[in-house]
Amino acid sequence: MTVASFVLSAVALLVSGSAFGWQVLSWFLSGGRVKVNLLQGAVGREGMLIAPRMTAETMGQLRRQGYEDPAVIVEVHNAGRLPVYVQQWKLSTDQTDYLPTGGFLHGPPLPHKIEAGERVSWALHGWQVDQLIAATRLLASNDELPEIVADVTLASGVTKQGRGRIDLRGALGQRDRGDADEPPR
Repeated sequence: MTVASFVLSAVALLVSGSAFGWQVLSWFLSGGRVKVNLLQGAVGREGMLIAPRMTAETMGQLRRQGYEDPAVIVEVHNAGRLPVYVQQWKLSTDQTDYLPTGGFLHGPPLPHKIEAGERVSWALHGWQVDQLIAATRLLASNDELPEIVADVTLASGVTKQGRGRIDLRGALGQRDRGDADEPPR
């Protein structure tokens, strides 16, 4: 009888532990879960091309096809079950932050509600990224340029850092200044 009692209590302990683990997992997965990606692109007369990485050579080929202005795109995906509110997003380097206050190339105004399963993106013109590059060069202690990362701040106060980085020595950092769109006046 003691062996049967022991087996029954072991099974009961296993089932109750599994139920507790499932409840904890459900609680973690029930809210909004934000994933942030930083992408590069190019804008032309026909629209915008987006790629995970662009080199100076790729950008040169795209310019010949009419996509003359590089762009940086911040994509936010809500992989959770509840909506989230994006309060702000920014591009950052080790020395500087660039917080866009409007005038996006593409994207809804902030703050913005993102429903469960929805993806939203914001894009900046090349001249806006040039401002970040210029400020970084002024503040850098050496000639090396750091990488750009994206941060998204939610209404809950949580800040999520994006996956993906843009090397400023690549397509964006080596741009000819004459190709940049000028900021609106």
